[in-house]
Amino acid sequence: MDSCDSCLENTPPSIKETAENVISNVNTSHTSSDTIVGQCCCLEMLLTEPAEMTSVLEGETARLNCTTLPGLAVHWELKSIPLDISYRRYMDGTDLVVARVLHDQDRGPFTCVVTNTTTGQSITSRQAFLDITY
Repeated sequence: MDSCDSCLENTPPSIKETAENVISNVNTSHTSSDTIVGQCCCLEMLLTEPAEMTSVLEGETARLNCTTLPGLAVHWELKSIPLDISYRRYMDGTDLVVARVLHDQDRGPFTCVVTNTTTGQSITSRQAFLDITY
């Protein structure tokens, strides 16, 4: 059994098949924003990270993207603390939407955390900041 097989050993079949397809195609289809992370070549998670800086006018709505394989749990953190989801900060799928952006509360850093609930393994995206102008 190689390191990829051991990474996928306890993964639900639907996620395992998707991960194996992604991994087999990664050399031809992956872009600089796609990162395969983990302790082996596959870890069953493909994470497309949010942009490092997103510009937005104060009072407008911002969206931070975080894309991963289906069936994995996603939550967002602000300054390394799990974000309380509210009417102003909420998830749309796996993306974070911040409505009525406030300069003093919403600059970041935000991070997307993806967890395989079967194995308990988690990965955290790079930090993302909002460049809030008046």
